[in-house]
Amino acid sequence: FTSRRSYVPRNVHRSQPRRASTISSLQMSADLKVGVVGATGAVGKEIVGCLEKRSFPVGNLRIFGSERSAGKEVETKFGTVTVE
Repeated sequence: FTSRRSYVPRNVHRSQPRRASTISSLQMSADLKVGVVGATGAVGKEIVGCLEKRSFPVGNLRIFGSERSAGKEVETKFGTVTVE
């Protein structure tokens, strides 16, 4: 006989929501090294925009793109970055 309820490990309680990691906990740490692949495309630009809007603690931003975009300079909140 098997129960139709889904399996929940013993140490997990459904009444207690899982705590999500927050940026505030990251702000206490040192600035982070961040790399974005495809940064000159639509999704890459959105990712860089999210990092800027959320004041993510970026110490060193490296962006990677296609051969065609390599060498191009991109302005960000974190400074001017050259596409690699």
